[in-house]
Amino acid sequence: MEENAKCLELVGTDHVYIEFYPRGMAEGRAGYFGYSGPNVNYIDLMNQLASSIRFGTNNTTRLLITADGHLLPYTDNAYNCGDDTHRWALVRAVTVTQGDIGFGPEDQPCPICGKKFEVGDVVVLKVHKVLESGEFRARPIHLKCAG
Repeated sequence: MEENAKCLELVGTDHVYIEFYPRGMAEGRAGYFGYSGPNVNYIDLMNQLASSIRFGTNNTTRLLITADGHLLPYTDNAYNCGDDTHRWALVRAVTVTQGDIGFGPEDQPCPICGKKFEVGDVVVLKVHKVLESGEFRARPIHLKCAG
């Protein structure tokens, strides 16, 4: 197949998908991609084997969804989740472990004393906004400024 534009079109009356048989038809379907059932209005990307789904760019694997459902970077401590201009609106977690909390340049300096945070400073969080839902917003301040 050689094309310079659309080269494949799948048309169904109530669902359509591509099936994958990497070990032949006798071994059974290993995965599928598409609208998998009648009246389904979302796209499935399904690995039916007990293994991960990998995503990559530039011929390098970047992200995994493991067989047990964990979303992980492929390489430890190599990638960001968002950046200064592409931030998540809300991040929720049951547990945030020590070492995972960090603050960006927008949190400098301390809003109480005006001094920049330095290595070794002890900080606490000061609540600056409470929403009707009960959620709150907090900023780091020096412990000595909490008085």
